[in-house]
Amino acid sequence: MVLGPRLRLWLPYINLSIASTALLFQMTVLYPWHKELDESFHKLKGEQKAMLHEWVAEKGRNLDERVSSLEEKTASSPSVPSSSSSSSTPRDRIMSKSSR
Repeated sequence: MVLGPRLRLWLPYINLSIASTALLFQMTVLYPWHKELDESFHKLKGEQKAMLHEWVAEKGRNLDERVSSLEEKTASSPSVPSSSSSSSTPRDRIMSKSSR
């Protein structure tokens, strides 16, 4: 026999004690830590979303400035006729031209 008769008798109790200890550890240490990490991840996700919106707005402003400067250069050039549009910003004009 691989296991002795005494060990075979005590094996279910040893298994129960190890499983109970593991469950107790999960409930008292890991679960609260999981909640803390979950809150931190939600906070980080909100910060990342705010930074992304800020970055997109900055890119939009840069695009508006570049398009405006290009329109000023082309308006001052006599060889290229300037086009006028009813859109309010240069970015809106580009978007309306690309959707046609």
